[in-house]
Amino acid sequence: MRSLRIALVVIALAVLASAFFVYNNPSQASALFFQLGKIGMSNEEVCNIELRNYVRDTVRPILIEWDDAVTLATNSSRMTLAPQIAALQAIRRKVQSDEKSFCTLVLTSSIQTMMDSVINGFVAFLGNEDDSVVERHFTGASRMMDDIKRQLDEIGTGK
Repeated sequence: MRSLRIALVVIALAVLASAFFVYNNPSQASALFFQLGKIGMSNEEVCNIELRNYVRDTVRPILIEWDDAVTLATNSSRMTLAPQIAALQAIRRKVQSDEKSFCTLVLTSSIQTMMDSVINGFVAFLGNEDDSVVERHFTGASRMMDDIKRQLDEIGTGK
């Protein structure tokens, strides 16, 4: 019986790997995770695997691109800020258009909210809004980024 269960896990992992590497489609992977749950993995274990792969393959590269774009925007004059805001919005749209699963939804929503706050801060600055408004956007984004880092740490350690 135990060898049958091991064989099923190996088969399920092979199918799972093909979903990630061949199809690169998170919704198909989620369906496969459901199947893994049937052979003894808890929902938490299933989500941890999916989240780690999602962070490695999607989130980290986007956050690196985002950080570069924010650095450029931060060092731009008000007159040259509009194209930098457009670049930030394009990255935000990438995150928004990514296919999400139940397991990745909270992290992705946090990232989108943080990005919105940063973009709104730059737009407020560009529009000569009061400094307190601009500061509120960036302070909120900083708090959200701290929360995202906490989530990423938990995902990385499997907590």
